[in-house]
Amino acid sequence: MTTTLAEAKAHLRVMHDQDDQFIEHLIEAAEGHAAAILGDDMPNPMPAAIHAAVMLLVSDLYENRERHFDRTHYENTTCQMLLAPFRPLRCCDASRTTTPPPSTSRRLRRPKTRTPA
Repeated sequence: MTTTLAEAKAHLRVMHDQDDQFIEHLIEAAEGHAAAILGDDMPNPMPAAIHAAVMLLVSDLYENRERHFDRTHYENTTCQMLLAPFRPLRCCDASRTTTPPPSTSRRLRRPKTRTPA
């Protein structure tokens, strides 16, 4: 873990020690999620943008720790924007064929000309 419990508690504005173990689990989950998105282990020291994304995830998990079936849940776009510059570039898979798939678009047809009878 590169995010400390003290940093997370300060970010969450938690003064008591009752949730320490729970917050540590949230830090692990948030860093694991960020690492899965980045496709690599978390750098140490962590860049500020990644650290901010982890803190946003921790606070989101802490505030929404109960299931809510009465509303729609959305992915945290700010977190995604903070992590985006650090994502690895994906190149083409060499095992794929280079032939493009057949076009599914309709082609324009010429109108039929009528021949006089």
